[in-house]
Amino acid sequence: MSSGNVIVNQPGVRLEDATGNEAATKDTATITPASQPVIPIAGVDGTTARTVRVDSGGRVKVQADALPLPTGAATETKLEAVRALVASLDGKDYATQATLATLATEAKLEQVRTLLATIDADTGSLAAEDFATEVTLAALLTNSADIETILAAIRDTAGIKKITDGVQLQAGSSNIGKVFLEDGLGTGKLASVDGSNRLAVTANVVVPAASVSVNVAVVDDLTGLADTVYVVPSGKVLTISRFAGGSEGNSGKVTEVSLYDDPLGTGAGMTLLRTMFLGTSNYEYSLDHQVTGDGTFAIRMRRDRLDGAADRVAAFWDGYRDA
Repeated sequence: MSSGNVIVNQPGVRLEDATGNEAATKDTATITPASQPVIPIAGVDGTTARTVRVDSGGRVKVQADALPLPTGAATETKLEAVRALVASLDGKDYATQATLATLATEAKLEQVRTLLATIDADTGSLAAEDFATEVTLAALLTNSADIETILAAIRDTAGIKKITDGVQLQAGSSNIGKVFLEDGLGTGKLASVDGSNRLAVTANVVVPAASVSVNVAVVDDLTGLADTVYVVPSGKVLTISRFAGGSEGNSGKVTEVSLYDDPLGTGAGMTLLRTMFLGTSNYEYSLDHQVTGDGTFAIRMRRDRLDGAADRVAAFWDGYRDA
């Protein structure tokens, strides 16, 4: 007996696939004949009744909105991270197998192994070395910072500041190189040494009261020998305080400049007081030499170009005498 789509006494329920073809029964047996009516099976999605469908293999089509992930499965976040990593690798200039083959042959690798073995043997003895610890290095860093602070305190934008503390040189012979002394205007001047290896000092001639200042100076182009003579007035005491000279030195030769006592005033029987040899240099001597005049006694200053070539030479002496 049949009523609508219901078939009575059939061994199973027939389902249709998406195209309306016969599918399978609940026990997977095929309904015969194929033209038998089927009972549609429907479900409700909460609002509307919807027919259950199967695929061509008789399996009910199921769509899961959400299923629990198996243990260890990648999440969407991890998959996105993998995607980003793969995207970053795209376009990299990776070495090909042919390139890698040229980089390290077996022979080269053996050379590297031998070298590493040598280094290992050499560094094996380093274990006994007394290397600086981190604490020691930290102390050195602190000390270097202290030194930097000290240097910053003694320098300025113009260079090293003046040293105001006294400096004591070692006893004996000490070579301190060039020495600059400051003049009254605050300008540094290079200190010079005279012919006797003494610091050249310009003496300020102090003329006593009731005395007359005496200054004898000459400067000209000298080609040979020239004398400048000063006769001491009779009965007057003459004090010579300073003797100095300088030469242009164009020819590279030397000029001899000397100062003499000339008792006869003729250049005979003279006594040498000081002499200096001038190249392109200046010399100055401090003296404290006194003579008494008799109307003949003279002071003779002699300049002599030893090579005879012309050169500009200056010389002078000064002091004072009784008025």
